[in-house]
Amino acid sequence: LLVFGIFYGTMSISALRAWNLTMKIELYPIMEWAFEALLILCIALFVRTKRQVWILWMALFLSLLVVDFRQFYLVAHGAVRAGGFFKDIPTISIIYGLLVPPLAVLSVDMELGKRERNVFWGMLALGLMGAYATGARGVWLAILMAIAVMFACRGGWKRLLRCMAACILCFLVIALVASPRTRDRVAPERLGRDDSIMARFALYDAATEMFFEHPFLGVGMQQFNVHWREKCPSDKPNWQKLVNAHNTCLMYLSEGGLVGFGGYITFVGYLLWWAWKRRDTRWGLQLFGTVFSAFVQGMTGNEFGMHQAIRVYWMIIGLSFAAEAIVLEEGQTGETSDKNPVDR
Repeated sequence: LLVFGIFYGTMSISALRAWNLTMKIELYPIMEWAFEALLILCIALFVRTKRQVWILWMALFLSLLVVDFRQFYLVAHGAVRAGGFFKDIPTISIIYGLLVPPLAVLSVDMELGKRERNVFWGMLALGLMGAYATGARGVWLAILMAIAVMFACRGGWKRLLRCMAACILCFLVIALVASPRTRDRVAPERLGRDDSIMARFALYDAATEMFFEHPFLGVGMQQFNVHWREKCPSDKPNWQKLVNAHNTCLMYLSEGGLVGFGGYITFVGYLLWWAWKRRDTRWGLQLFGTVFSAFVQGMTGNEFGMHQAIRVYWMIIGLSFAAEAIVLEEGQTGETSDKNPVDR
């Protein structure tokens, strides 16, 4: 609660800095839909058994499986970049970034039976293919980096290499059947002339300039686009429609200054620290993978930009806190709770 207070407190300061509090909040998903963060408390307070935690995780993974098949359906009907049910690539890519790393944890969890692990391996493979179908290069990088870090700290280098080889194989399989336009997004000869990449570099430069011009409180919430229009290269008028820095750290630095960035990094840093201390547990490693993946994704976009995806983020945090509370309660009472192997 303290960390959330710091996070939302600094964002409120940024909104006040922009002089139109109501309008700025309505255009800022993580502020407009801030009440959805109550999912954390709801889950942490009312999920009281390991079986309940397991059921909620399975609901998330089965939902992702449905999204996977929707992605494959869209690709089969000629979609170059599949946006899923939301018809929105940023939203669906964030959801993949949040759920695929926790799914990878279960695929190598030795407390599960071999049959269960094989099922999760299959779901992980489909998840990787679905993420590839989005065409979002940021989510590809985020997922692979998160899986690499998780398995390096949990399972050693041998497991890491096996998993990375499997991930790369899945990407290669889907790449063989993907459209040439999708494969072209990672072609070396295109990366140097990709307009979206060059626009991002220009946005990063502009955000850095805004921060140095207003280092303490920034330019104010939702004011990046106003200042960007002044700094946008004159020979690229189509770039003026871009409304954020496409980098979460630079967004908070430019719009919130050191105060806003401090609130953001305190929030993310606390979650990473909490999860890293519990990386020997299933729920700790799952939360670490989700938060780390989202953070990396934020280097090329805004992981808090779509409230549909943020609900998944809050839910995963709540499930991790609930699992920790259940274990602590069992330790104090001496109970062993459920006997089912999937609940251990």
